[in-house]
Amino acid sequence: MKLIPAIWLCFSIIFGCLGWYHYKQSKTVLSTFQWERKEYGFGSHASDDTFEIGYNLKRFFAQWNKYIDQYNQATSDINIAAAIGYVTSSVIALLSAFIPGPYNLIDTMKYFFKKKTQGAVA
Repeated sequence: MKLIPAIWLCFSIIFGCLGWYHYKQSKTVLSTFQWERKEYGFGSHASDDTFEIGYNLKRFFAQWNKYIDQYNQATSDINIAAAIGYVTSSVIALLSAFIPGPYNLIDTMKYFFKKKTQGAVA
């Protein structure tokens, strides 16, 4: 039972690392699609289908970029919420390691030191 503060300390480190990871992921974004339109000078040879396809492509890319922007915002919000949760859990676990109780972190360190010195003597 003397290992409980060390276990809380390990949980604190793990939760802290996960919080940092999610914070870092909240800054990652997908880039929007940039379409370069080239004029080929169809002139009188261009059919109505050519203009219709160009119009529909413009609409598609505008809607696609809007979708990517919404996805980026939602992903960022989710990762920030996860980071806040993990950092909060990390702080609580760290406090649990140092709260005085039947065993605290100092008792755990003494226990480890005692086991180490007994192993060296034997």
